[in-house]
Amino acid sequence: MITFVHALWGDELVATWPKSLRDVQWGCAWRNKPPIGRTLVFAYGAQNFRWLECYGFNPILASEDAVVDFDGAGSRELNGRSKRGVINYGISMWAHKSHAIQLAFAHEADEMLWLDWDTSRTRRLPKEPTEEQMNAYNQEAIAVLESLKDGPDFQGRVRHYKQLHSAGGYTRDVYHGGCYYLRSPKVFEEVDTLRRTRPYVTDEALVTEAVCNVYFDGENVLAQRHRDAGMDNPRLHMCRVNAVASPEVSLYFEGAMTRSPPFECDMLTPAGMGW
Repeated sequence: MITFVHALWGDELVATWPKSLRDVQWGCAWRNKPPIGRTLVFAYGAQNFRWLECYGFNPILASEDAVVDFDGAGSRELNGRSKRGVINYGISMWAHKSHAIQLAFAHEADEMLWLDWDTSRTRRLPKEPTEEQMNAYNQEAIAVLESLKDGPDFQGRVRHYKQLHSAGGYTRDVYHGGCYYLRSPKVFEEVDTLRRTRPYVTDEALVTEAVCNVYFDGENVLAQRHRDAGMDNPRLHMCRVNAVASPEVSLYFEGAMTRSPPFECDMLTPAGMGW
């Protein structure tokens, strides 16, 4: 049985934390209850736990700390934290994602789909869909989700990423962090190993390197190799700039805040939508 996994972390010292809270609100308004499987939601800190409860979830308290000192640095002063709070205790805050995914396996998830809060369904529904429209919408999801188990035990979508802030700028292809399908924790176990030597690197770069280490004997292969191996799955997820194009209509889309909602609706809580 597939498990949908979400997590909420952060506090007032993390500049992107208010957006995360807003993404929970919009994610609740824009998502239907998944047609199959179960949902696990992890909260870091009491404030995030209460926020998720307010929107109808039954969160699991992953840690009493809203931002966890995973490596025991002991100090979160500015010299161990970037001004925007992306780095805390000397490490990237995306370590929480790896932690939550491995927690989900510890909670007996043998097949999981990680979704960022701002990842939405690609197809749209009318504000008041008919039963026939709703059934078709759900059947589309079921068909894609059930097909995932026939592929590799890690699947995502490789995006073409352009870094403009470095000297001269550069481009690279990395797995988008908004949507991962997994039947094994080994990629994120490898991510944790890599993180300890490069604590400031983003989850997307580390996941891509971990996939290469686990599945390609450490070779930094081109995006087409990931597609050929079935790990870059265009049926699962779509980015704004996909590394390898595909005519497939993806089930999920990157960054719901950047487009009109997948179905027109009032601001409903998960409880109001039957979660």
